Amino acid sequence: MCLIAVTLKLLGEKSGFLFRTSASQNDDRLLPTHSGHSSFSIAAVQCWLATRLASREAVSNARPLLKAAKLQSDVVNHVGTILERSLIAQHYLNALDLPALPPTLPYLNDLIRRHIARLPFCSIGPRLGLDLPLDLPALFDRIVEHRRGGYCFEHNGLFFAMLAELGFDVQLLLARVIYNRNVHPGLTHRITLVKFAAEKCIADVGFGPMGPRAAVGLSGAPDVRGGQSYRVHEAQPSEWHVQLMKDGDWFSLYRFELLRYGEADCELGHFFSHRHPDAVFVNNLVASRILDGEVRSLRNREYRVLRPEGDQARSIGDPEQLHAILLEEFDLTVTEAESNILFENLP
Repeated sequence: MCLIAVTLKLLGEKSGFLFRTSASQNDDRLLPTHSGHSSFSIAAVQCWLATRLASREAVSNARPLLKAAKLQSDVVNHVGTILERSLIAQHYLNALDLPALPPTLPYLNDLIRRHIARLPFCSIGPRLGLDLPLDLPALFDRIVEHRRGGYCFEHNGLFFAMLAELGFDVQLLLARVIYNRNVHPGLTHRITLVKFAAEKCIADVGFGPMGPRAAVGLSGAPDVRGGQSYRVHEAQPSEWHVQLMKDGDWFSLYRFELLRYGEADCELGHFFSHRHPDAVFVNNLVASRILDGEVRSLRNREYRVLRPEGDQARSIGDPEQLHAILLEEFDLTVTEAESNILFENLP
């Protein structure tokens, strides 16, 4: 058992607040099993831990493991982070109306399906010039709690953290959006490589209305859902394309390489994508939700509903209409004043 787990066990014996290790092989992910854990705020749990560690009896019990005051402080901070991620994962699953299950491909596809249907993709933040930090609490607060939407660095950043917390073997990747052209743009799209024993696949909940409806395997086998076909194709050695079947042929949405990336790389791509004057999301208002029977898509002054039997489109003529569509069709939280600004600045 890891140091954190032992420490919590000692403290828990004195408090009656029980903890269990994650079902995954990562011993550092600890989840509260107290029947009323959902009523505890993160700050309250951290405060409780700090108080217990500060008490003479708890420190005495933990002393064989905690050799110095600095280590005690590090334990409190680390446990606080673990609990924060755990509580965020619980609330995330509640928002998707899904239970925590073992990390399998069918469960991954359920997570993708619920995420893209319930948590809207949009560029409200970049269009309003807002600060969009990428730390996990900020992403959860923006996308899930306040329903402000987001784009790839936000949605796939949140999704990556949730998959890791749920025990999936994940790797951060960055991609170049090419739309079937022979071009070399910047690394402005974030995706997730998910590894299973028999398969590796791409999970992407942040590409908007053309994005995959499920995980797409690197084997090259097409995935067909909702009338759409996707595949991952190795176009040349070490260069992979995520492709959509369009007009009877494969259409490359973006390409990627299986290289090592980190959060610092995401910060660079994210800064360009929501701050650079030439960035797509800075210059265009977009929103989408991918439901089981339809795709809802907004781009500037046009709102479209795409269904297997045909598409419907209508123009947006005033700020009130835009406001109603963002609220009612995309379930976004946006004020009337913000809708006025968004409409006035539409290209």
